[in-house]
Amino acid sequence: MTAKRDLVGQMKAEAIDTPSASQGDGWHGYEQAAAFRAALARFSRRTDEICQRHGLTPDQYTLLLMVRGSPSGLERTTVKELSGRLQLSASGITERLRRAETAGLVRRERSRDDRRVVYFYVTERANDLLLAAYTDMRADIKLVQALEEALGAFEHEQLGRQSSSSLPGRMVRRIRPHPANELKSDVASDTAD
Repeated sequence: MTAKRDLVGQMKAEAIDTPSASQGDGWHGYEQAAAFRAALARFSRRTDEICQRHGLTPDQYTLLLMVRGSPSGLERTTVKELSGRLQLSASGITERLRRAETAGLVRRERSRDDRRVVYFYVTERANDLLLAAYTDMRADIKLVQALEEALGAFEHEQLGRQSSSSLPGRMVRRIRPHPANELKSDVASDTAD
């Protein structure tokens, strides 16, 4: 917890001390950028390890998380929605969904309102795997959320734009579920603490 506070504090301090472009390249703020990238690399490695322990690939975990954490709150998604959220082509998403369906991780259902639309849902078995992996990653996800907040403050103050336009912000949203769709066990585990 202290390391998280130190890193966030360091990033906020850096937002204040950033020189203007007219000061040349004497500024050595690369350390903070490198620290952020190192934190992302550690998070990625840890995600790989946790996914493997729970019988998922990192791509499967991300796909299941995106389906379950759909912004609509309905715990379903379409190829178009996934393509936009993961910044991948529709054909790439279709292939991932096909492999996940073959593995019994997602199921498809045609819309009753518009037969052209196909929704994808997480299967019960996949939900159990997702819940176990997500539970193991909760502390890591909170760290990345804190990093995103610090970067958002930096961008807002220094660059005049919101974190939604930043690459790190988009990366965090790929791994973080929509707040309305926290997994059901979150409530139980938070009350047990």
